[in-house]
Amino acid sequence: QKLEPSISFMFEDRFMPLRRIERQLEQGEIDVFFGFIKNKDRLDRFVFIEPPLYKSTHVLVARRGDPINIKRLEEIKALGDKGVVMISAGNAQIDQLRSLGILVDDRGTSLDQNLQKLLRGRGRFIFHSEIGISEMNETHPPELTEAIRVLPTRFTAQGRYIAFSRTVPEATVKKVKVALDQLSASGELRRIVKKHSD
Repeated sequence: QKLEPSISFMFEDRFMPLRRIERQLEQGEIDVFFGFIKNKDRLDRFVFIEPPLYKSTHVLVARRGDPINIKRLEEIKALGDKGVVMISAGNAQIDQLRSLGILVDDRGTSLDQNLQKLLRGRGRFIFHSEIGISEMNETHPPELTEAIRVLPTRFTAQGRYIAFSRTVPEATVKKVKVALDQLSASGELRRIVKKHSD
């Protein structure tokens, strides 16, 4: 907005499931979303601009008393129905996990729902962004965070992008793209990401 005063963003400061965000973006009820991972379905439905805002990794979360350690996602397939992975509905990695032969439960709409299911033994793992898990450690009670553990391996470092509804005028998308390019070239984008990830 500082670089392009004709652009103004109004932010929704409330949780919305990914599927609802995608539906509203597709229908033009939301103009733009910050932080989508690309996949084929989204590329068909939305307009993405480069460069990515940042890259994020995913981690596996298990119950505290579960001694298992997974170094490659392919290892989970061998666990069969004892290796169910819970992932939030609409997540871009669902197809990737299923393509590896992993049993996936994507009925939970949020990390909180999947945490409760994990603690009740409804699945073996949660697959979630490392950033989201770090935020959880700051916002959830200790008795919850102490009941789980994050496995040490990091998976699928992927870019998080700005995605526009196809109802947004091309000229508007171009203005944001020019401003994003300037932020990236100046190093300001990198400084912003570092500030909020330290």
